[in-house]
Amino acid sequence: MSWEYLQGVLVLFLVNSIAAMGVSLLTGFTGVFTLGHAAYMSIGAYALAIGMGRYELPWPIALLLAGVLASLVAYLVGVPTLRL
Repeated sequence: MSWEYLQGVLVLFLVNSIAAMGVSLLTGFTGVFTLGHAAYMSIGAYALAIGMGRYELPWPIALLLAGVLASLVAYLVGVPTLRL
């Protein structure tokens, strides 16, 4: 096995671990079922891939923009949801 492959597997493991901890915190302490974590994580990952692939942005800038975009979408979904 090459180092690049192991590094890719480790990164995927860590990203999914962080997502699982977020869901565990929400469902474990409050009992609320959520699908929002997966949606916003996917929006951020997709925005990061487009930023680095199509627009050839450096990864720190693309990562920052992906986080901002996912946060903006979460805000736009969350504000009307709070009014329900």
